[in-house]
Amino acid sequence: MKMSLTSKLVVGSITAVAVVFCIATSSLAQPVVPGYTVESYASLEPDIITLSFAPNGTLFVARDLYPERPLAAFRIAPGGPTDPLDPYDPAITAHGDPLIDGAALIYDPYGHNWDGHSFDEGTVLVGGGPFHPGRIWAIAPDEHTEVVFESYDFRNPIDMVFDSTGRLLFTDENKNIYQSSGAHPTVLFSTPAVPYNIAVDVTDYIYVSSGDNTIRIYDSDGTLINAAFASGLTQAAMIPLAFGPGGIWGTDLYVIGANTLRRYYQNGTYDIVGTGFDGTYMDMAFGPDGNLYIVDFVRDAISKIMRIVPQSLVVDVDIKPGSCPNPVNLNKARVVPVVVLGTEDFDVTTVNPATTRLSRDGVEGYEVPLRWALGDVATPFEGELCDCHDLNGDGYLDLKLKFHRKNLVMTLKLSQVLGQTVPLTLTGNLKEEFGGTQITGEDCLKVRPRVKGKARLVPIETSGVYGKARLVSRANGKTRIVLRGFTGLTPGETYAAHIRDGGCDEAILFTLNDVIVDDQGVARSVTVLNASIDFDAWWIEVGGVTCGKVKL
Repeated sequence: MKMSLTSKLVVGSITAVAVVFCIATSSLAQPVVPGYTVESYASLEPDIITLSFAPNGTLFVARDLYPERPLAAFRIAPGGPTDPLDPYDPAITAHGDPLIDGAALIYDPYGHNWDGHSFDEGTVLVGGGPFHPGRIWAIAPDEHTEVVFESYDFRNPIDMVFDSTGRLLFTDENKNIYQSSGAHPTVLFSTPAVPYNIAVDVTDYIYVSSGDNTIRIYDSDGTLINAAFASGLTQAAMIPLAFGPGGIWGTDLYVIGANTLRRYYQNGTYDIVGTGFDGTYMDMAFGPDGNLYIVDFVRDAISKIMRIVPQSLVVDVDIKPGSCPNPVNLNKARVVPVVVLGTEDFDVTTVNPATTRLSRDGVEGYEVPLRWALGDVATPFEGELCDCHDLNGDGYLDLKLKFHRKNLVMTLKLSQVLGQTVPLTLTGNLKEEFGGTQITGEDCLKVRPRVKGKARLVPIETSGVYGKARLVSRANGKTRIVLRGFTGLTPGETYAAHIRDGGCDEAILFTLNDVIVDDQGVARSVTVLNASIDFDAWWIEVGGVTCGKVKL
């Protein structure tokens, strides 16, 4: 039993505490966390204390001392109950044997030999009392239950955590923090007030919240590092602690204190993430689904706090900043610059450049940038799509992306829209620590009215025939194709010529004028097609003896 709860709520008998609970229950509402949904996940009566997740999403919970119903540990199936308000939902089942009390609980992902008792990975440890001696039980994956530690050294374990080495740390009403790597627990350090919740960061620094409404930091050997990392955290019950799992939450310390949910940074500053946390919150944990789960002792409820992720964030994009329109000569320049614009309300450093893609509506495929950098090079345009201005920087940092011109022409089939102004779409995502939200923006590209192509014709099998092709497409949709420079053709012969789809022996897309070889062996063919070059598909084949891919 977490006896310290009674002293924080009311001084008096258990009956008096129960009266306070009944009055409070009817008036409590879910807290408010802007940008997140807060919803009921499960109910389990009475008096849920602590919770701990298995990697597969199974949630284990401990319930406080209740003589009439001595089951202290429960298991909630992944995904939770169908009815989150039904404490008898089939997804909720008792776990292990009846215990005298359940206060602290933790899932063991390592497996340990606890004081001569060998338990596999997946064991659940439950600590409690509340009277001497204190006990820690181990519930094996098959629900075999044993007392692994029983001692007058500690009275009533309150909260448990593993550090990176697999060492168990737990708080106790005796104002001590205990440690065990398998042997009988020993005192690692003492605290000036009753320690409630405990958490360990990636460097194995130990964070402890205490009955004096303060969070202290200790080194892994128990040395005090910071005697007042956070203070003034008056709360109706415990002061739950949990480190973010990364992603949208980051890896900072989250705390329920002073009726708020706070995100604490390493320097001790914090942001208030949510308000209305005026219940009797005892514990919280991040699940493998990336959501935050909190336990309210009075409401007998577990709530889930889940980030609302917008489907897409619209950003300003500028192709070839400083020019209007945005002209691109398909045969010149190695790269095409595309810029994601920073504004007063949008910080481009939150974008993950590696996720950015440039595409054209109606064309399969996309291009990724060659490289990227930061700089102030563009100003957002307030107007219709494909209108533009030629302004440069505006004082806000921009994300500059460079796309390979040749790849862009081929992948987005820009040779099919010569002389036209076409919209392109840039997509990407914010970095995981900023939510991973998709971003999208559009700008237009004015494609120059002419593009040149070429092909080097090489022998098919052992024909020994070589040749060249020169192609010019114009905005009128016509392409002039000249075949010349042949060697190895037989004088006086005529050879059929074709444009094929994707290879020398693939389907014929167009038939070209024959290649006629004169008596001196000079060969030439000129054809004008009502089609624009498709650099992704066109191959030129002559007489089944020579062939080559059309390139930019």
